[in-house]
Amino acid sequence: AVAIDPFDRDVHRRLGECHVALGSDELAVREYEALLAVPAALDRAAAGPGPGAPPVPDQEAYQVAQADACVALARVLLRLDRGDAARSALERAIREALERGAAAQARELLERR
Repeated sequence: AVAIDPFDRDVHRRLGECHVALGSDELAVREYEALLAVPAALDRAAAGPGPGAPPVPDQEAYQVAQADACVALARVLLRLDRGDAARSALERAIREALERGAAAQARELLERR
């Protein structure tokens, strides 16, 4: 599915989760980074009605998904002993999430370091 449509954020999220479950952390990092690179305006899951319709992103849902992906990425990076990259991902989660659940998770992980 990714080879067909690299702009489907949900596919990257699901593949990342699968790689985590299988212990393929480097591949999980790649998928989470790909997910984070897809802007809301290009996300196929946010496409409007009808063929060829432009995406209609939900900005709040996008920010929540970005923050959750940052936390997931950071967890994998910590397992890979890539602390600086994990810190960057957690700091990004806090910026993206504002005061939502992912921000609290990110702060908790930062405090553990």
